[in-house]
Amino acid sequence: MLGLILLKTAFFPLGVGIALGLLLLKKPRAQALSIGLVLPALIAATYCVLEGLPSFPPIAAKEKLPLLIIAGSVVFAIAASRLSGHRILLFLCACAIALFDILVLGQRVLFSNPSRIGLAVAVSAIVLLSSMAAARQNAQAGMVARLAYPTAAFAAMLSSALVAAFGAFVGMAQANGAVAALIGGANLVFVLAGGRREGGLYDLGYASTLAFAVVLIPHFTMTALFAPNIPVASLLLSASCLVIPVLASHFAKAALRLPHTLGIITLGMLALLLPAGAAVLASLPYSQ
Repeated sequence: MLGLILLKTAFFPLGVGIALGLLLLKKPRAQALSIGLVLPALIAATYCVLEGLPSFPPIAAKEKLPLLIIAGSVVFAIAASRLSGHRILLFLCACAIALFDILVLGQRVLFSNPSRIGLAVAVSAIVLLSSMAAARQNAQAGMVARLAYPTAAFAAMLSSALVAAFGAFVGMAQANGAVAALIGGANLVFVLAGGRREGGLYDLGYASTLAFAVVLIPHFTMTALFAPNIPVASLLLSASCLVIPVLASHFAKAALRLPHTLGIITLGMLALLLPAGAAVLASLPYSQ
């Protein structure tokens, strides 16, 4: 049983992430398409491996989650192709998709527990605003700077998995952990390849960064809405992991002067600070 759980939660998504990383590495010009459509498809497939195929029409929120990931990503990809150069409109589109996710997933708690809706809105706002700020920084000069947002996404999902586990939401702990493993697998490919080549590695633009955020938001929303014992501060801190690229952009020039390996280690340590803090906050009720 434990081996099967590890296979579904860690090893399978890690292998899928490595395959995605190799695809992005071999086809750098298709990175926007891969992140906008291939990444959400792989995340939805990984979720289905964990939970099984959703019924149609979906009834439970967990059955709606993979469909919302795919639908939101497709809508955003279409909007990105139509609104190229209109950053404010593109951001508003991402906000509308996030709000739709919250309303669809949280329709059963909309009136019975509106505070959960407020928490989901707050978490989604942090993710979107942090992602927009990261995209506007344009800190793409150098391998370490380009890895900042994907590393932050990995840290955010790892942190949300820990928060869900401490909040007694085992299903989303596994799902968020699987997404973290998938993103981590792709990051691993770029870390190993980055010392030899830097051209085009994780060259995220404004639309690609927001597309990344659109994929992550449904997972945070599910955790915020349905975790039985949700540690609010911990979940907000998990979403705040996506502030890391903004911090990294201010230290990008200093980081680029470091040796490649030391720069990656520094970025990794910075990325793990917030998840560690979120885990500590989430574990406090159990230490009393």
